[in-house]
Amino acid sequence: MRALSRFSIPIRDRKNGKYEYRFEVDDTFFENFENNLVSKGNFDIILELEKKSDHLELDFFIEGFMKTTCDRCTADINLPMDIDQKLLVKYDNNQESKDDEVWLITYETVDINLANIINEFICLAVPITKTYDCDLEIQKPCNEEIKEKIGFGIDEDDFDDDTNSPFSDLFKNIDL
Repeated sequence: MRALSRFSIPIRDRKNGKYEYRFEVDDTFFENFENNLVSKGNFDIILELEKKSDHLELDFFIEGFMKTTCDRCTADINLPMDIDQKLLVKYDNNQESKDDEVWLITYETVDINLANIINEFICLAVPITKTYDCDLEIQKPCNEEIKEKIGFGIDEDDFDDDTNSPFSDLFKNIDL
């Protein structure tokens, strides 16, 4: 985890106020996590930290892409992602713990490492269906052959009553 030490931010000696940190993650970042949902990608992270006397408020703004396979046409794509997340860190004299919504730290905690939470925020933002509207790209990554085979973009007007396609019967009963 030494490679992830650059994601540690100092908190104990900080005065109350607002601070901003910037991080970049790439493929080498994701290699540090076993069985990760995201294995390749590039992301820019802006962290706005507000330190108060009894807690910290962390706002994460993560923008970039993950490298994956399109679920529509099976082409390799850079799936764009734009993530805004918040994390509340509270001070507790008795314990340290991390859960999904609130982290507890002691007043003696010197710094906190954000690598795991950054990874979690990125993984949680991965959509169930990995596709996006690539029509705006100059060079579309789409595998047109696969799209044609699965009938992507087929319009009901493509089927007449005398068409022998199994889809023609389906379109007859649809009111559009």
